[in-house]
Amino acid sequence: MPTSFESPVWLMIGATQTRPGYLTLDGGTLTLEVEEKTLFDVQLHQVEDVTFPWYYFGGGAKMSVEGEHYRLSFVQPNGAMSPYDRSAGFDSIQSIGSGRAAGKAWKEALT
Repeated sequence: MPTSFESPVWLMIGATQTRPGYLTLDGGTLTLEVEEKTLFDVQLHQVEDVTFPWYYFGGGAKMSVEGEHYRLSFVQPNGAMSPYDRSAGFDSIQSIGSGRAAGKAWKEALT
């Protein structure tokens, strides 16, 4: 796993809401930005309870940071907005295949 890695992500809120953003690993720091607002920017040792539930089919994760719980999808949910264009390297729509590949890379980095 590279020491720097970034992918589009959707923060899942309740049963039906999502917010687009990016999850970034830079050295030992993990950052979650959603709708251009930083939700956390912490050292990896501060990230707790990281799981990749089977029912996300490799395309999502759960974690806790500073007592807050986060549910993330690396695959764009139906009807969800795309993340803001941060890099020409990302497609506007995150496919199932590339989302699952991102989930696999994040699992390697975080567990």
